[in-house]
Amino acid sequence: MTNTIFAASKILWVVASPGNLVLLALLFGVARLAFGKRRHGFFMVLGASLALLATATLPIAHWLAAPLENRFPTVTTLPERVDGIAVTDVAVDGDDATRRIAGAIRASPHWDGVRAVLLDGVTVGGFNVVDLAALARSVERPVVAVTPRTPDFAAIDAALSTYFPEDRGRRRRRLRSRPLFPVRLPTGTVRAAVAGATRAEASALVRRATVEGLWPEPLRLAQLLLLYHVLRDIA
Repeated sequence: MTNTIFAASKILWVVASPGNLVLLALLFGVARLAFGKRRHGFFMVLGASLALLATATLPIAHWLAAPLENRFPTVTTLPERVDGIAVTDVAVDGDDATRRIAGAIRASPHWDGVRAVLLDGVTVGGFNVVDLAALARSVERPVVAVTPRTPDFAAIDAALSTYFPEDRGRRRRRLRSRPLFPVRLPTGTVRAAVAGATRAEASALVRRATVEGLWPEPLRLAQLLLLYHVLRDIA
């Protein structure tokens, strides 16, 4: 039953997607013109042509996405202060990243103010892979993992087979459980994966959180703090 509903939804979307509806209207109008229904055919062709022209020349996608993007507060400058910093650790190449990150977030006194979670990729401490869906369920917030480029999955699979022969399948499934999609920024494109929200919502969050360049400001700040922590330990 589930597979039938899934297949039916895919077929329905092929017909009901806006671009295809306009194309069908155009073809139907041409057909009516060809079979002598000139008045109705003319108006259908005219309407479909105007719709195609509007789509090609007007920022309709931007207008439709604006309410969604405004769901997140606009980041225009650095905050005057950082409300809180939570630090935790994970086992190198372990299996505790999801639990440790969720625990650090929920234990924070600023937990109520957290609206979403941004991650620098889905792996920490080597191949300690974060389960994005499980993390989103645990913290009850959307989770978005950002990466500057598409990973070399062939090299990753080879490394998993070499170093984690008994556990490579589970780690690989976690790595690929949430497909990457492009997020276009004014200066370039990054890749993201999301759990607990739509791709459009995740893209809006990444764009709003990026002050300049290609990296969201919270992740840039986290990298600076990590660098300080490492250098302090070395010193």
